[in-house]
Amino acid sequence: MKKQIVILLLFASLTSAFADTSFQYKFKAPQDIWLVGGGLLLTGIGELFSHRIFPPNPESLDRSKIFLPDQFALRFESSTAAQLSDITLGILALSPLVIIVSENSHSKDWTETALYFESQIWTIGFTELCKGIVHRPRPYAYHAETESMDKEAARSFLSGHTSIAFAGAVSTAIYWEHFHPDSKWNNAVWISSLSLATTTGVLRILAGKHFPTDVLASAIVGSLIGWAIPQMHREDVVPEINTLPQPMMLDIQFAL
Repeated sequence: MKKQIVILLLFASLTSAFADTSFQYKFKAPQDIWLVGGGLLLTGIGELFSHRIFPPNPESLDRSKIFLPDQFALRFESSTAAQLSDITLGILALSPLVIIVSENSHSKDWTETALYFESQIWTIGFTELCKGIVHRPRPYAYHAETESMDKEAARSFLSGHTSIAFAGAVSTAIYWEHFHPDSKWNNAVWISSLSLATTTGVLRILAGKHFPTDVLASAIVGSLIGWAIPQMHREDVVPEINTLPQPMMLDIQFAL
C-alpha cells in the first residue's frame, strides 16, 4: 500500500526573512541642514576665537610641565616631515572622492559626495574650535626664537592634518566597502587607509608641529566623524519577498 503525503515547506519564506538586508545612503533634509549649518558654525566660532590667539611667550614655556609622554616630541623639527604630511593628507582627502565619483559617474547620484563633505566640514569645524579655545603651544615653540613665532605656534591642539586624514581614511574604507561589499580587498583598504592616516600623524610629530596627545585626540575625532556621518544617513533596504510561500511537493512512500 502506497500513500502520498504532501508537505508544505516554508523554507523559502524563512530564508527570505533571515537574508542580509542591503542599505543605501539618503539625505534627510532637516538633519542635513542642521549638520551643514552646525559644522559651518563651529568653523566660524573657531575663527573668531583664533583672533584672540597670540604667539607664545618663551618665558612662560616650561618643559617640565609638559605631559611626560609628550616630552620626547620636543626634539623634533623637520621641514621634510611637514612636506610629506601634506602629501599624505592630500591623498587621504581625495581618496573618498575618487571612489565615489568613479562609482557614481553613470548614475549621477552624488549623495555620498555630499556626505563626505559634511564629514570634512564637521572635522574642520571641530578642529578649528579646539585650536581657538585651547591655545596650546606647538613643540617647536619651546626652542624657537621669539621673533620667528606667530600665532600659529599656539595652535597645537587639535592637529588638523591628523583629524582630516583620519576622517578621509575612514570615509575611504566605508565607501569602498559600500560599493564593493563582497570585495576581497575590503580589509586591505581599511588597513592601508588607517596606516597612511597614522603615518600622517607621526609625520606631524616629527615635523615638530604637534605632541603625541594632539595626534591621538585628533585621530579619534576624525575617525568618529568620518564614521558617524554616513551612519546617520544609512537606510536599510529590505528586499521584496512573496507573502505566500510557494508550496513544494515532497513525495514520501511507505511500503506496507
